[in-house]
Amino acid sequence: MASKKSGVVRRLRQVRAPVLPGTRKGAVLPAVLPPVALFGTLMVVCGVVVALANMDAVHWWPLTFSLWMTVFHVPFTGIGPTGFVTVLGFLPLVPTLLYIAALAWTARHFTTDDSPADVQLFSVVSIATPLVMSGIGWGSMWGLRHLVFIQPPHPAVMVALVLLTTLVGLVVGLRERVLYLIPYATDSFPTWGTAGFQVAGQFLLTMLTTGAVAGVIALLAHWKLIGQVLLYGNSAAGILGFGLFSLLYLPNMMIAAAIIVAGGGIQIGGSQTSLYATHLEQLPAFPLFAALPQHEAQPWWLIFLVVPIIATVAVARRTPGRTVGDRLRAIAFAVPTTAAFSAVGAWFAGGQIGVMGSVRMSEALTGLVLAAWLGILGAVTVFLQRGEGMASVTAARAERRAARAAQAAAAEDTAVEEKTDAAVEDATMEDAAADHDGTAESEGLAASDADGTADNTEDNAGTEDTYDSIENSVPVTPDLQTDADTNATEDPVATAEPEKTASENDDAAQ
Repeated sequence: MASKKSGVVRRLRQVRAPVLPGTRKGAVLPAVLPPVALFGTLMVVCGVVVALANMDAVHWWPLTFSLWMTVFHVPFTGIGPTGFVTVLGFLPLVPTLLYIAALAWTARHFTTDDSPADVQLFSVVSIATPLVMSGIGWGSMWGLRHLVFIQPPHPAVMVALVLLTTLVGLVVGLRERVLYLIPYATDSFPTWGTAGFQVAGQFLLTMLTTGAVAGVIALLAHWKLIGQVLLYGNSAAGILGFGLFSLLYLPNMMIAAAIIVAGGGIQIGGSQTSLYATHLEQLPAFPLFAALPQHEAQPWWLIFLVVPIIATVAVARRTPGRTVGDRLRAIAFAVPTTAAFSAVGAWFAGGQIGVMGSVRMSEALTGLVLAAWLGILGAVTVFLQRGEGMASVTAARAERRAARAAQAAAAEDTAVEEKTDAAVEDATMEDAAADHDGTAESEGLAASDADGTADNTEDNAGTEDTYDSIENSVPVTPDLQTDADTNATEDPVATAEPEKTASENDDAAQ
């Protein structure tokens, strides 16, 4: 584009924004959004808290960073005026699950199956962004460690937990697309492996659902004791805040209840609870702890073991796969997957609670128990099922018998077709032989006709010879000779004159 003014030509240049090679805006921005939005929200919330509590402004950043670490389940560390160190690792799971859900949603909706490069770029940015932000926050906390109560966490623990939380969100969101992150996995990863992931996810979700139901029932059964604990808030605002803060631990309670129902156990300080035995000591004044059994274990509690049995059978019956072998392989793959995810979930649900000890969900035992349920009972269920898990072994035998009958029928049809083809071939050969005989007969008749013609010719020749001999023996007068010659030149077919009637003869006589 050009413009002329006072004889001077000016050209307008089009300025283009620099584009980084190999980057895609559609994959980068969604990957950056969850951690940035989370950190911005925490900054606003902590600013409001500092303002309402009349705290020094120097506490705003440490408080923001500590809440950021809480989302990734990094233990909180503080040092009091006397130098006493307090570690709080029993953290609520609601913020962590919300971040995982947001990351999983963006990973699912902003990546596609036909673009592995976008999946890889999204994953790299999703992992790098919270790690960089955590590193910056940790550095600032290190500089303020002598001024505030909150202390920076161990760097290795921080990196490991931030990475673990992000990977969980990516796996939940990407699902089968996570194979794009492993070289050559998309070409070599079996279908029963994908089915195993599905089985493990369904089984864990079913157990969490049963844990939620059991937890709600326990809360309703101990509502009076829970009300007494809430009174430690001392005021309406304190009770309300205490109650809302307790709601953030509902996922922790769901996991604990699922572990107990599955046959595992939990430990809170010196107290232990399971379906087999219960030993209670002094517990922290926390409302959800009031939902624990307050007396010794009863034999009828073992009836709750029917819950994992039903859950395992229900999930195993829907195991995808074309054959029993594929479904058994899917169950075999789901066993270690279930053990790993359940152990990680149990570890996230527990943690240190300062001077009161720690909350432990028996991580190793939990993974082993759930894996045993799925591995043993799930394999038996799949073995006793056929098709999509709806037919029994009897139906499988009937299917095999039907297959053998179909093969026999097919063989019989083949034999009938062969017999039919042979009959058609024989009929064709007979028709050809009949045609050949007819042709020979026709030729014989033709030969007979030829012989008859020859005989007639010979007879005529003999007659002519006889006539000639008679003719030669009778003398012929000249007049008769002339008449004979004249008759010979006329039409050889002589017309017979009609005989005259009597009247015609009378007229001729007159």
